Amino acid sequence: MNFDITTEQRLLDENARRFMQEQHNFSGHSARLDDPIKNNKAAWEQFAGMGWLALPFAEADGGLGCGQIEIMLLMQSFGRGLVVAPFLPTIIFGGEILRQNDFSPARQQRISAIINGACTLAVAYAEKESRYELTRISTTATKTSGGWLVSGDKAVVLNGEHATHLIVSARTAGSAGDREGISLFWLPGNAPGVCRRGYPLLDGSRGADISFENVKVASEGLIGNIGCAHSMLEHALDASIAALGAEALGIMDALIEQTISYCQTRQQFGIPIGKFQVLQHRLVDMFMDTEQTRSLVYLANIRLAEAGTSPNATGVQQVISAMKAQVGKAGRFVGQEAIQLHGGMGMSNDFIVGHYFKRLTAIDATFGNVDFHLQRFAALNTTQDKPERHEVPATTCVAS
Repeated sequence: MNFDITTEQRLLDENARRFMQEQHNFSGHSARLDDPIKNNKAAWEQFAGMGWLALPFAEADGGLGCGQIEIMLLMQSFGRGLVVAPFLPTIIFGGEILRQNDFSPARQQRISAIINGACTLAVAYAEKESRYELTRISTTATKTSGGWLVSGDKAVVLNGEHATHLIVSARTAGSAGDREGISLFWLPGNAPGVCRRGYPLLDGSRGADISFENVKVASEGLIGNIGCAHSMLEHALDASIAALGAEALGIMDALIEQTISYCQTRQQFGIPIGKFQVLQHRLVDMFMDTEQTRSLVYLANIRLAEAGTSPNATGVQQVISAMKAQVGKAGRFVGQEAIQLHGGMGMSNDFIVGHYFKRLTAIDATFGNVDFHLQRFAALNTTQDKPERHEVPATTCVAS
């Protein structure tokens, strides 16, 4: 299979890597965590200027019409640069929902605001008892004469604290656990009745618990068809998981580079510790786990790009779960090895290795951990249509 990228994709990759090295390096990481509103706003304006916020949107919507491969390349650089700006919840998760399902009169205005950097999103879909299950939704939306009233609570909403707008899942029919009857709604983050409580996550980014108390949503706030949000969320989550895998791959590549460089300079008994065979073996194990992850990340993003709006067409959901499980296992191993080979300084907040490991740990817990995706992979395997078995005729000659 040919994995060569196009000239345009190579330029995107090179520009993103250069930007991370020059303007989004580790020296400014602490400042981005300490004052996320100010520093993320500055980074967001730069991303808009680079055209990155327009990548996945169609040209008809004012975007660049790029696909999953371009997103994969960009997210690898974001991993290296430890980007904490809300690219994933806004452009990939929320953006995928709007691109595929928003056909309201406000569609163009919403997407334009995202592309020019004026709008950031948070998708409030998870609840305290959902445990990664999309069907366990208790938040309700009640029809009124002028629209809807949304009430309920959402947990661990990425970018939920500072997002200008929210996409909220709520039940318009059925009960918690039912696949049907879930709908999506668009509303301002500061709408009356919305209460947001932000807190720091393990990797230094921010999450939020959000409560909705009879929040009024206009009729045009409904995204897509009523009661059909499960498939919308499922597809948008698969795209987000594929992008997360690319980010994790970029982090693992950076960890290996950092660790090799350290082992070549740190000396013990008068020679670099990289000369010790046992450490060379550990570096090779890190490299092998990363390469296995790379294969699945490439496969997942290629399958997703081929599937388009039909996520089950090529068994993409199975590949996505296989990749996510591998990312969780390999990320843990590569991160732990990098910290151990760096010794005490690997645990210091003043050194980038520890921050990389924290981000890998957070990625494992985002959108389903290893255990969840292993179970999902097994469940999908049992539901796939099994190929017909064709018996070889007795008269067939088989060449030796």
